[in-house]
Amino acid sequence: MLNRRVLHILGSIAMIATATNAHAWSYSDDFSNSAYFLHNFMNIYGVYGAGSNTSSMKESGNRFYRVENHSLLNTVHGDAKFMSGFAQDRSWYDFYAFYDPSVEGAFTNMQLDIDARFVSSVNGDTARLGILLLQGNFAFTGFSSTVITDPSWQHLSTGPITLDSFIYPENTSYHLDLSPTASPILVCFAFDIDVPDAFVTNGVTVDIDNPLIRTNVVPEPTTMVTFGIGLSALFVRRRRKSK
Repeated sequence: MLNRRVLHILGSIAMIATATNAHAWSYSDDFSNSAYFLHNFMNIYGVYGAGSNTSSMKESGNRFYRVENHSLLNTVHGDAKFMSGFAQDRSWYDFYAFYDPSVEGAFTNMQLDIDARFVSSVNGDTARLGILLLQGNFAFTGFSSTVITDPSWQHLSTGPITLDSFIYPENTSYHLDLSPTASPILVCFAFDIDVPDAFVTNGVTVDIDNPLIRTNVVPEPTTMVTFGIGLSALFVRRRRKSK
């Protein structure tokens, strides 16, 4: 039978391994360095001429970003929408805003927290918080019910968006590839823009600051096995102590 010292070591290894691998990947930006401008990605649903303009702003010494989302023409003669997503512009090798499945493993959900305030809107456009994931030529969208409506700064959150909730709108049978050989995923904090009117110029402007995107990562199988060994070791140790 394993002696007490070995049992203690096995239990400690399991706890350390679990803490190491079941980590949460995160991406954040305080916009303190305006030299790193933001990329703009669009995913369009029934609108023509959709786009977003961003500008670096400063107020009471704090730097933030103003995002002006606009569409020139709603082509579906009814409610339409588009999603604008942003990630910091850094050298590609820096992988600052990239989630790499080969390094991080698979994730179960992803959440955006952000400080935001409503600035203006045309014809009832609204901006909901979301996350846009770009993998290869595919853009996967994750929506929330959180709408930016208050003209005062508010701390807002999408809440956890599960992996199954990210869809590729052009073909919902496509799914994110989180295998060990998958391509890195560019993670963008995003705004889902509802465009209620047809054949008019629409727009909604919001200010944003301190975006933080976090994931819950699935522990590696080897970690779970080690964790199981550790629990068994601790159980045996407890039984020996009780005798």
